[in-house]
Amino acid sequence: MRKFASSSPVSVGVLLVVAGFIALFLAWNGAADKDFIQGQFPYLFSGGLVGLALVGSGLTVINVQARRADQAELLNRLEALLETRNAEITEAVAQPTRPTRRRKAS
Repeated sequence: MRKFASSSPVSVGVLLVVAGFIALFLAWNGAADKDFIQGQFPYLFSGGLVGLALVGSGLTVINVQARRADQAELLNRLEALLETRNAEITEAVAQPTRPTRRRKAS
């Protein structure tokens, strides 16, 4: 269940990108039927800009989720490193060493 929860934003991002490309295709197809500029503008504004916005939003969602996953992995590695360091320190403190005698300089 946890794996699905972490991959669902990526799925939503991919869905937004696909919807954006579909909107761009429909805008292009609708504008291609008109042979005068005034007839193509509604398709450009409604489909083209919406399609670009959907593609940009989808890519942003994917990028944010990838950064979150990288940050979570880095945090897990740092916690493991800290646990290892703390275990080594605890082990070193638990095993007392003999004090070494310092030799006097002659």
